[in-house]
Amino acid sequence: MPEIRFVELNDLSTQEKFKKQQAYCFANSHIWLDYVFPVTEPGCQIIGMFEGETLLAGMFVKEFQCHLWGKLVKMAGIGNVTSSPEGRNQGFISDLFSAAFQYMKENKFAISILYPFKYTFYERLGYGNIGGKTQYQFTPHDLDSFSTTGKLKPNDGSPEMIDHIAEIDETWIKNYTFGILPLKKSIERNQQFLKIFDQNLYLAYNENHQPIGYIYYHLNRSQSFSSKLEITRMAWKTPDGFLSLLKFIKSHRDQCSQVEWNTSPAIPFSCFMKEKRPMIQINNNWMARPLNLREILELKLQNNNNKGKIVFSVQDPQIFENSGTYTIENGKVIKVPFKDINVIPFSLFSSLLFGYLSLDEALTHGLIKGEYEQDAKNFFTKDYSIYVTENF
Repeated sequence: MPEIRFVELNDLSTQEKFKKQQAYCFANSHIWLDYVFPVTEPGCQIIGMFEGETLLAGMFVKEFQCHLWGKLVKMAGIGNVTSSPEGRNQGFISDLFSAAFQYMKENKFAISILYPFKYTFYERLGYGNIGGKTQYQFTPHDLDSFSTTGKLKPNDGSPEMIDHIAEIDETWIKNYTFGILPLKKSIERNQQFLKIFDQNLYLAYNENHQPIGYIYYHLNRSQSFSSKLEITRMAWKTPDGFLSLLKFIKSHRDQCSQVEWNTSPAIPFSCFMKEKRPMIQINNNWMARPLNLREILELKLQNNNNKGKIVFSVQDPQIFENSGTYTIENGKVIKVPFKDINVIPFSLFSSLLFGYLSLDEALTHGLIKGEYEQDAKNFFTKDYSIYVTENF
């Protein structure tokens, strides 16, 4: 009889079963899995569906601190969701999520984020689309000229540089909704990352030797006498830090025929190019949902400071306590048993709540129906700063 088990991080033999299953499910993943396993970071809960000692399906729940409307909240990042062929079409992943939601509830997580393998599956679990990253493709020659005093230094593997990266990250993520505070890498872990993924790392410093930015990138040498500069991560503390990094990229103009950067759609990147028409596409769309809905509504209300009246109803397919009819009025959130008033499907509500789309957009395009006052439209507005800053 299949059963769900919560796996301890020191159970390395069971972790190896998860690694083999994920190697089967994720194409071209073996290099990545060598970096992921064995899992040692605290705050990661491994959950599996077993029949005897055979792993049929599995997933990770990773704890992060995430910026949401100016506050840090406890976030559950869902990842590494896999199943063996013999474990499919039997509802095992849904069963694992039921156990995961109970775990997240007991451990007081506020929100959950994931990268979906199939949107329709996760919509049934209450996750809503929150958008993705913008991929820019350009050449170093396309960049404009920049006046900056920042100087770039290559990674020297020192503890000081590791501290500087953490310092930059702490400032940079505050610019974004879903800016995730990354786990600080040890020197050894950072060097392992650089080696396994063939990464280069440079840090930018101002005239006072204060860190103002960094860039991880890979040189894809797919062509003779040329390469593609693929930016893995770029972060900065100051405007001069950002311009210093762009100037550094431009210095590769006679070496790299193309640059690729996946980044926040909120960055007005075309303004930094000679011609304002870069090649772009939107990809890596993420999904999110609230876990403690009242807590998240109260947090949003603090940020929004709405004084009017808002009424809507939702039915949470996973967390019964979230279901009901909500009234937001006079700075308070009131919930009563569900009534058929301004009903919003929970997945769509998640997208509205986090600002992927506005209430005006949802009404105008027929995604929802109902009678909403202007106060509700002012509460559920579009958030252009949405950007999931960590891949997990």
